[in-house]
Amino acid sequence: RQWRDSCEEMRILQSKEMLNQIVNERKMDIHFATTSNGNDDAHSGDMCILRNDESDKQLKHRESIIQTKRALDKQTELRQKQAAAAALQLHREEQEQMRLMKCAEEKARESERRASEKAKQKQKEAFEDKLQHTKEKQLRQDL
Repeated sequence: RQWRDSCEEMRILQSKEMLNQIVNERKMDIHFATTSNGNDDAHSGDMCILRNDESDKQLKHRESIIQTKRALDKQTELRQKQAAAAALQLHREEQEQMRLMKCAEEKARESERRASEKAKQKQKEAFEDKLQHTKEKQLRQDL
């Protein structure tokens, strides 16, 4: 957004500069036309030279503006590509984290299941031992 704003400001300034330059040229033309006293040939020759100089300046200025615009466009395109690559990388990292979290949760559930089965087995064995012990005690008493 800042880039767009700065480009817009640059275009506005360049437009104002070009308008000022055109206004100044017209003022010079009017001034020379009103002050010329038979020096029309010399004046028109001078004006052609001035216009050619101004045209060269304008052409160079336009070329520099175009080069700047191209450089800014390339920079913007590069930054967009970098942002897209960074977003893709972030997405991949998030997916990997999600996968790792799921694996960890699955391992924790499996560990809890094993611990529960082990506790049930120990409880069953204890119950069977107690039952066996009770049966043996009952047999001894019967004898």
